[in-house]
Amino acid sequence: MNVLLLNPQPDSDVVISRDHMGGFGFEIKSTNMIPPLSLAYCAAVIERAGIKVEILDAVAMRWRPAQVLDWIKRRNFNLIAINTATPSIAEDLAIAKEIKLLFPESLLALLGPHVSIFAGDALEASQADVVVRGEPENTLNDVAQALASGRPIDDIAGLTVRDEVNIRRNADRPLITDLDSLPVPARHLLPMEKYQSAFWGKKPFTTMLTSRGCFYGCSYCPYRIGHGVEWRGRSPENVLAEIQECVRRYGVREILFRDPLFTADKERVLRICELIARRDISVDWRCETRADLLTEEMVDAFARAGCKGINFGVESGNEQILACAGRKRISIDRLASVFQRCRKAGIETLAFFIIGLPGETTESVDETVRLAIELQPDAAQFTAATPYPETPYYEYLKREGLLKQDWSLYTSRAPVVGTHSLTPDQLRRLIARAYRTFYFRPPYLLMRMRKLTSPHEALRLYKGFLSALRYAGLSR
Repeated sequence: MNVLLLNPQPDSDVVISRDHMGGFGFEIKSTNMIPPLSLAYCAAVIERAGIKVEILDAVAMRWRPAQVLDWIKRRNFNLIAINTATPSIAEDLAIAKEIKLLFPESLLALLGPHVSIFAGDALEASQADVVVRGEPENTLNDVAQALASGRPIDDIAGLTVRDEVNIRRNADRPLITDLDSLPVPARHLLPMEKYQSAFWGKKPFTTMLTSRGCFYGCSYCPYRIGHGVEWRGRSPENVLAEIQECVRRYGVREILFRDPLFTADKERVLRICELIARRDISVDWRCETRADLLTEEMVDAFARAGCKGINFGVESGNEQILACAGRKRISIDRLASVFQRCRKAGIETLAFFIIGLPGETTESVDETVRLAIELQPDAAQFTAATPYPETPYYEYLKREGLLKQDWSLYTSRAPVVGTHSLTPDQLRRLIARAYRTFYFRPPYLLMRMRKLTSPHEALRLYKGFLSALRYAGLSR
């Protein structure tokens, strides 16, 4: 019994991280290569059951579909599972169809929230056998064990199954409540030397997920769809065991915790920091969270434990836009205080902003840029509002007749739709202007120059400058 988990690369230079946006996917730079943790988790669960499994991360390997197909032809797999994302869905389903034509006896599965929502369409287009809906680890493992023992997969919860007659949706599978029950992701099956962070550039680099779910109600948030509304956290001891394996087994020097709400449980994260410091683990790390879920005590503990950066979702400088999007308000004073505290502790900050939410105007974009400048983050990211399927924002656009379902546009880099007062092209130009205004200010450039304390920092600044030029519309 052999299993293949495939992270396919589109037949282009576009790089899609399928773990971003709750699994819906996000266009990234090739200098920001992220390991597919969702596949590594699936592989670890299947391996624990005694079944042989391989991961082919064609994105990291930069293998086009022809290379992937040639590689698969030289092997024999009973089960092939393909990772999918919204912006790459056409290419993902196309390579799935080619694989099914070449290997009709292999059971072909599709993974990801996009195909979970549009399971019937995905199965028809790809001729795959099943869609694994929701969290894939235990469902895919049940499929692998059923095939290994010759049992049918007809009643496995979490599957949508295509047969000769129809497409059948099995019962939903509950979310995994005890995340400690999952083994450490099978990084030994990944090309660890290929992964790096565009922010730091040190290798080896990896990502980790210490919790799942988001209990906030932001209308645009895809994490609630992909990871669930209920927040579930791993225990500090379980998290530390994975950190230690990353450092000792793979020599990892940088870790990005990809939880949307890393600090949702104050005592949990303080304990994680305490364990890192007590064990004297030498690794730089960065996390993501909301400013109102971060205390001064946390910031100080993070600094002692090796935290080098925190990513914050700020989203907009216009209160009405935030209110319409269901975003819980965080006062500007609170935001400024948190960013200042991080600077004082030597922790870099990255502020995320969204351009193009309902109600957006040229004036509100200017408010957002002014807020970005006022907060003085080390970096700012201005992304386009993207209506990921089943989010309230998606449903609103559908009701308004504004929705476009050219999935290739859903990269979060370029606007999919406009607002009542701005066209997609106008929004694109405003995003480019936001990058120019923020990054090419003399005070900002002087601040970055002052941080040039090593060749590594110089390289970081150079790469960041090239990225800023690209997103500002000044280069390709």
